[in-house]
Amino acid sequence: MAADNFRGYKLKVSGLVERPVELSLSELIAMGESESTAMHHCIQGWTGIAQWKGVPMKKLVDLVKPRPAAKTV
Repeated sequence: MAADNFRGYKLKVSGLVERPVELSLSELIAMGESESTAMHHCIQGWTGIAQWKGVPMKKLVDLVKPRPAAKTV
C-alpha cells in the first residue's frame, strides 16, 4: 500500500452502528485531526508517554451513529 501512497486504503466501520461506512485515506484526512499526549504512571513503577494524532473520534462517532447497544469502540 505504501508504494501506491495508500490509494486503496479503506477504514471500514460497521457493526452496531446506524450508518456503516468505508472511508478512504483522503476522506479521513478531510475530517481534520486532533492530537493528544498522555503520561501513564504504572503501579509497577514505570512511566510512559504516549502521543496520538489522527481523526477526532467524535467526528467518526457522529458520522456512524452508534446504536444504544454499542458499549465499546
